[in-house]
Amino acid sequence: MKMGVCRERRRTLRLRHSPAPMQKDVSRGGELRPLQQPTKRMKTRRPPYLSKHLVMSTGNLGEAQSVTSRLWSKHRSRVAGNKGYSANLSRCPLGRSWLCYIDCRAPMHVEPEGSLTKCFVYLPLAGSMKISAQGGRFSVRPGGSFFLPAATAHVFDATPIRCVMLEIPATKLRADLASLGWTGQEWAATAWAPDSPAARSIAGAIIFALEELDRGCGDQGIYPRRLEALVLASLAKEIVARFAGSPEGEARIGKATVQEVKDWIDDRVRSGFKMAELSAFTGLKTRALHQQFLRAIHTTPIRYVQDQRLEAARRKLRDTRHRDSVSKVAADFSFHHHGRFASAYRRKFGESPSVTQRDALRRYPQTARK
Repeated sequence: MKMGVCRERRRTLRLRHSPAPMQKDVSRGGELRPLQQPTKRMKTRRPPYLSKHLVMSTGNLGEAQSVTSRLWSKHRSRVAGNKGYSANLSRCPLGRSWLCYIDCRAPMHVEPEGSLTKCFVYLPLAGSMKISAQGGRFSVRPGGSFFLPAATAHVFDATPIRCVMLEIPATKLRADLASLGWTGQEWAATAWAPDSPAARSIAGAIIFALEELDRGCGDQGIYPRRLEALVLASLAKEIVARFAGSPEGEARIGKATVQEVKDWIDDRVRSGFKMAELSAFTGLKTRALHQQFLRAIHTTPIRYVQDQRLEAARRKLRDTRHRDSVSKVAADFSFHHHGRFASAYRRKFGESPSVTQRDALRRYPQTARK
C-alpha cells in the first residue's frame, strides 16, 4: 500500500513539473512554441474524428501534397480562391482497408492519377465536392456517397470540406462482390443521392466503424476486421444492386435471389441433394454460401433444409388421407434414423410425430383412409 502511494506521488510530481508540450509553428519559420492552453470553448467542442491517428496538420500546400502523394497516388492540387490553405488528415487501419478523416478549410481543385490497387469511397460530412470521372460528372453532398474504382483517373473540385474517405484494396472488394455472385462484370464510378436507402446503408456502416475506431476499439485484435467486413458487405450489396440491375435492397445469395434459393430447395426437399449442388446453383464456394445464407435467412443451409423437411413431414402426418407409419414418413424425407427424427421433431414442434398423427385422426376421422 505504501509503495503504491509513493509511486502515485512521484507520477503527480513528474506531471506537475514537466515542461509544456510543444508544436511546430509554420507561420514563424518552423520554430517550436508551446501548445495553446485549452479555452472554455475548446473544452466543450467535440474533437475531430480519429484525432489520435493524426497524420498531417499543416498550412503548407506543398507539404500536404508531398504527404498525400506518398499515401495515395501522385496528383496536382491548387487552392481555388484567395482563402489560405489549412488541412488536417487522420488515417487509421480498418483490417486491410484504411479509414481517413479529412478536414480541409480551403476550396480545392485536385487532379489525382488514380490508384492501381485501391478503390475509394467518399462520404462528405460538411461541404460538397464535384467529381469528374469516366466521362461523367458527379455532385456529392452530405448524406450522399461516391464510389471510385481502382485505376480511375479523376478530377474533383471541393468547397471547404469535412469528409470521411475509405481506402479499400481492390482484391478485397472483388472477393466480397464474388460472394454475392458478382463475377467478371465491370464496375464504374457511381454516386448515391443524399438520404437514399443505399446512401444511408453505406454511410451508416462507415460512420459506425469510424466512431468505434474513434473510441479506441481499433486496438482490440480481430474487431477492426469485423468492422471492415460490415462496411464492405454494405458497400458490395449496393454495388451489385446498382450494376446488376436488381432492385435496390433486394436480398441475394450469390447470383440467385433469396426466393429463388428457397424454391430450389423446396423442389428437392423430398429427393435430397448435396451441398455442392446448392453451391453450384448460387455460384458460391461453401464458406461464402454459409456466410451469405446466414446473413439473408438468419440460419445455416443445413438447418434450413432440416426445418423444411420437418415441416413437410408434419404436413404429411396431419394429412389423414395418407395413413403411413411415422417411420415411413421419416424415410420419405431423408430421415433414416427414427430416433433422431423424433428428437428433432419434438424440439421443433413440442410434441412427438405419433402425437401429431393421432391428433389429426381424432379431429378428422371422416377423411381417414380405411
